[in-house]
Amino acid sequence: MTSTVYSDEFLEALGAWQRGWSEDPDRRAQLAEALIMHVAHLPMSVCAVSSPCFRKRFLYHGDCERIFLGGLDEGPTSWTIHRAYAKEFKGHHRREAERAAVFVRTPEPEEVVLNIVSLWADPTFRSAMSSFESRGGPNADALANFKASQGEVILTSKLVAIDIVGLTGVSSAIDDLFDSLGILDAARALLMRDLVSAGVYPGEPTWVWDEAAISVVDRTYDRLIEKLEQLTRTALSRR
Repeated sequence: MTSTVYSDEFLEALGAWQRGWSEDPDRRAQLAEALIMHVAHLPMSVCAVSSPCFRKRFLYHGDCERIFLGGLDEGPTSWTIHRAYAKEFKGHHRREAERAAVFVRTPEPEEVVLNIVSLWADPTFRSAMSSFESRGGPNADALANFKASQGEVILTSKLVAIDIVGLTGVSSAIDDLFDSLGILDAARALLMRDLVSAGVYPGEPTWVWDEAAISVVDRTYDRLIEKLEQLTRTALSRR
């Protein structure tokens, strides 16, 4: 029997969202639009988040500028209440990406679309989902597969640099680093052994977190401000 709170149409739309969009932003926008149609009729308890939320995002050419200058707005997107899940999501590095970042934000009420963790804590939702699945509802398998395991919440929050809590990238290859430092071949094997003993692997993805990540963001802001000041002085001098 169809729930008067959680309709079959809502469950189908939520399942389609959780099935994914193969990183097609247009497809994501379509799925979000279909889901949001039903959110206004849901209990407020499943449309609120009071804990910090995390989002992993691979950053491509041009993304960093937007994140530092006003924020990157992608519309409704998936976040998680689990920091560890965000870190591991879709791996640590992509060849075509400049780097990856983890953002943290406790969202404002108007930024929350849906709290999937709270949904699964609601007995009424679980009952509606059980009925929907037993009747072979569209996308019921995706709902049953993920449940609340990802700690997922759907937010409309922008990605801004001041919310960065983790950064990863690939350092230069070890021989390039040694060359730049003028380290002789005879000393390299010993230094490499010491690096490995310390858990440092040049040329592989490396994370910095919390204060270290904030320090990177602050230095980037400083360089950005310096660059803008230089451009301003240059423009004024040409008048």
